[in-house]
Amino acid sequence: NIRRQHSLFYLLSNNQVNRLIAMPLDFTDEEILAYYITLLKSLAMRLDNETIKFFFITHPEPNFPLYIEATKFFNHRDQMVR
Repeated sequence: NIRRQHSLFYLLSNNQVNRLIAMPLDFTDEEILAYYITLLKSLAMRLDNETIKFFFITHPEPNFPLYIEATKFFNHRDQMVR
């Protein structure tokens, strides 16, 4: 739970969050899936004009890992995951 924007910028600034989002995980484990979805939702709630730059990768090709990974769960059987 980050309240200061400066702290949020510090946590997001080194592209580590995108590596974490794109990390292959075992989503057959319901606990891992629940934590991962919670992370994606929390990060998505922090998106605004200032923080979008931390999630959008421009090099070597344009990429938006948060969106890409979230859409993989669009048709998930569990409604709470969707």
